[in-house]
Amino acid sequence: MSFRRKAYIAFLIPTILLAIELTISFTARTRAVTLNNQILEEVVPINLTLADLQFDSSRLLSSINEYLLDAILEQASGGGNELELVDIEAARADLNTKLETLQTQINESGNAEQQRLFNALQASAGTLMTIVDEVTTSEIGTQPQAEVQAIRTQLENAEADLLQAANAILVYEQARYSDLSTDLTNFAVVAGIVGSVLVVLFLTVPIIVANYLIRSVVRPIEKLMTVAEDLGSGNMDARAHLDPQDEIGQLGLALDAMASAVQEREHAYTELAASLEQRVTQRTEELAIATREAKEANRIKSEFLATMSHELRTPL
Repeated sequence: MSFRRKAYIAFLIPTILLAIELTISFTARTRAVTLNNQILEEVVPINLTLADLQFDSSRLLSSINEYLLDAILEQASGGGNELELVDIEAARADLNTKLETLQTQINESGNAEQQRLFNALQASAGTLMTIVDEVTTSEIGTQPQAEVQAIRTQLENAEADLLQAANAILVYEQARYSDLSTDLTNFAVVAGIVGSVLVVLFLTVPIIVANYLIRSVVRPIEKLMTVAEDLGSGNMDARAHLDPQDEIGQLGLALDAMASAVQEREHAYTELAASLEQRVTQRTEELAIATREAKEANRIKSEFLATMSHELRTPL
């Protein structure tokens, strides 16, 4: 791997980890906001509407009971007073308003189970409204007390069914709230764990990358410097022996090749010098022998000339 690629990797790994950390943080925040909004915009309003609906239902039943009790006590008047009828109509209107609000909230949620439970609630509310209509449009005061009591029992049963249906939705919403809260908590925990792991990696990976760069860049450069110093001091056997996969390794390979070439050339010069020295010695020895032979010949010649001169001077 080239040094350029190593530098790219050393730069990209922390950048990628940082991008992952930011992405997970953004996703966690978005998911948390979504779950929180779902709780605030769907679950909480439905729970509040159900509480108001239960209150209006109890208020409606209380107003009807007062109307029926007044009718029983005032048999001659033919029913309860007009103020109680006004209260009944107001309570019924509020109850219908809460049902419409709840239907709108459930339709916006788009949950099939919520829709099924609401249909049951609407059916119970329809039964209650039918009984209320019968009470407010009939001559309650002229009916026997037993029939009035039977009507009260029907009203109580209808209200019980309505409250039971409302409680079913409330239980479902509470379970939904619990599930959403659990999802929010679990997601926060998972996001925290993943974020912590990424933070640890973000802190440790640069150390690992730095150590890798030290091993792959700094140490080879230090070895090249050592080899260069050894070569400069005359140790021509010094070699770097680096892995030639990157630029520094190729530089080390070139340095080793240069050192080998210089060493071979130095050996050649040494052999040539030794050969020249041997030839000079040989020639010197040959010259010495020739000199001795010349001196000997000169001596012999001198002796011969001296002898001849003596012989010539001697009379016959």
